[in-house]
Amino acid sequence: MSTLLFDVPGPRARRRNRILSVVTVVVVAALLGFVVWRFASTGQFAADLWEVFVTPAYVEFILEGLYYTILAAVMAIAGALLFGVLFGIGKLSDHAWVRVPCWVVVEFFRAVPLVILITYLWALYRFQIELLAPLVIGLILYNGSVLAETVRAGINAVPKGQVEAAYALGMRKNAVMRIVQLPQAIK
Repeated sequence: MSTLLFDVPGPRARRRNRILSVVTVVVVAALLGFVVWRFASTGQFAADLWEVFVTPAYVEFILEGLYYTILAAVMAIAGALLFGVLFGIGKLSDHAWVRVPCWVVVEFFRAVPLVILITYLWALYRFQIELLAPLVIGLILYNGSVLAETVRAGINAVPKGQVEAAYALGMRKNAVMRIVQLPQAIK
């Protein structure tokens, strides 16, 4: 079985692809050259315009922003992974009291635009929590909802025969999910 998503190109298609690749590289190089030329001709490469990136006070400010960006990303990734796995499994629960709230939460936060969610959280908790918290919470809710749907789809994609084989070996539903389905859904 082939893993290709398209037919192997013939000789004419390969020739056309090579020509289009060369034309694309030339066009991109020409556009980049034009941008550099325009910057140089209007004096945008002057040292005084780039001084902000070497002034210690500004560099400190930029590095602090970079630190908080990375911190928010790490916290949001960890939280979204946990949220996604828990709610993805919850959407597959046999119990409606687990499945329905998980479905509502995931679908709601997938539908709300991220910037609006972060802005709403910031306005809601404006003076009560740290400034980074609305960003992290918004990223966790949105990205966790997307990951929950991905985990759910991955679990459903595990071949039925593998699940049946695990049950035939005497595994309970929890063990089947933890040992058979979830590892394949995550990979």
